[in-house]
Amino acid sequence: MELADTTYSNPVFAFHNIYNHIQDGVSDEEYIKQPDHTLPLEESLMFRGNCWYDWNVRNWGTKWDVAVHDNDKYPDTELHEESTTVLGYKFNTAWSPPIEAITKLSEQYPSLEMNLIATEEESYENKCRDCDEVNTLEYCEEGCGEICDSCHYMGEADLDCVAECDTHKVYLDNVPDYRKVEA
Repeated sequence: MELADTTYSNPVFAFHNIYNHIQDGVSDEEYIKQPDHTLPLEESLMFRGNCWYDWNVRNWGTKWDVAVHDNDKYPDTELHEESTTVLGYKFNTAWSPPIEAITKLSEQYPSLEMNLIATEEESYENKCRDCDEVNTLEYCEEGCGEICDSCHYMGEADLDCVAECDTHKVYLDNVPDYRKVEA
């Protein structure tokens, strides 16, 4: 991966503008590296590294930014609604709602109301890794992350948020073994 200057002719709604690797103390050299594919699956799913993929998933909740530069032929990010009191952006993400990025944005502007509406692509199914039920993975409104409605599996949930969430803290015994070291 090579760093390059990019032109944006309009003000940009971008996760990178909300929070980026430099603000987190991660160098460009570290960030542009590719994920370590030699790690065991369980460890790679913890997204602990500082390569672009791990850092983006850990800090934005998805692998790609939503900024659209002038040379992009698929500009899916657009200012959808604008008034003196409302700004609305429509954008696509790689495979999950950017809960972490929007949470960081709301922390920067605590007096503003932030709403995120997410729609999964049609015919997309999610399947719980633990109970194999289909379409049971839901995102907690309190920022816990993805939790199975059927068996309460919390493989990728933010365990610190879960511990404080009145709805989900009762399910902390459903943390997968590979995550218990973190808990």
